[in-house]
Amino acid sequence: MSDCIHLRIAAALVFSVSTAFGLAEPGRPPGAVAACPALSVVPSREVADVSERLRFTANVTAEGVLGYEWSISSGRIVSGQGTREIEVEPGDLTSSDVLTATVRISGGAFPAGCPNYASERTMVVPKPKARLFDEIVTDGGGCEVSLAILDAFMLQMMRGGYSTERGIIVVNGNKKTPLAGLRRYMELRDYLRLKRIDQRQISVLRGPLKEDGKTQFWFIPIGADSPPDVAEALLGVPIEAPKEPYLYGGEYIGGVDGCFPKLFDPQSYVADLNADKGNRGRIIIGETSRPKFERRRKELRAYLSAGGAPVTRLSFVYKRVRRGGLWEFVEYWLIPPKSPQTK
Repeated sequence: MSDCIHLRIAAALVFSVSTAFGLAEPGRPPGAVAACPALSVVPSREVADVSERLRFTANVTAEGVLGYEWSISSGRIVSGQGTREIEVEPGDLTSSDVLTATVRISGGAFPAGCPNYASERTMVVPKPKARLFDEIVTDGGGCEVSLAILDAFMLQMMRGGYSTERGIIVVNGNKKTPLAGLRRYMELRDYLRLKRIDQRQISVLRGPLKEDGKTQFWFIPIGADSPPDVAEALLGVPIEAPKEPYLYGGEYIGGVDGCFPKLFDPQSYVADLNADKGNRGRIIIGETSRPKFERRRKELRAYLSAGGAPVTRLSFVYKRVRRGGLWEFVEYWLIPPKSPQTK
């Protein structure tokens, strides 16, 4: 009987001492060590773009005043060092990388032997970059060169998917031959219109005149910075309008060398004609006889008028061509304000 009482007293003493020194918790068997506090790090994103700021948050169940010491594998801590949450800039990356954030906890009720640190990582994807598909001299080669490149450019865009990037063509003309840049711009623009390509997918821009003007075909992924020539064209740099009459486009029964007869878009001609009230249009019709010229003149006059062309600013010129060959043609000239007449 006395031995039983002594055992009960000893067990009670062991339980009291264990609880007091944190070696056991109420409800746990005598001698059991207290559970370690839960500690984890939670990122704001599992996959992130290199341009975005990330947040990492420490979750800990320990009580008391806690200290937080953070470290990261790359980039820099923008704010939050010493607190429960930090904000991080990943930094510039050329390839995908993993950013790891680690927190060490100090203070609080951390039992001896319990880990006081935790880590978590986020996959950081580098910022996409614009890609130059091709480049040609603006004042050189016929339309067969630029249109062949444009066909390959459109095909590549279709394969890559219009939802992930945009195609931009920048035409920089030459200072010595400014009309060459205008012609290159119009042939590319009209070709896209004839192909019914949405200009939000592929667009043609005119850049400023340069000593050695180039025409560049760019792929611009979503989120990428525009190359200097594209950014300059997007700003809408003022371009000096032509001062001399120029051939806007034509329809040739025999075709244009390397191109096809119906590349020219009359609606674009009307739009540019109406861009300045001082502009005038001169249409030269090559036919084998005067009656054929008159029929063609009436057809074009009605068609252009229906498209919005001011007929009072249109003139038609008859040019006789030989019979027995594919010589018939129509040329659309645009005469800027106060410029001499075409010959």
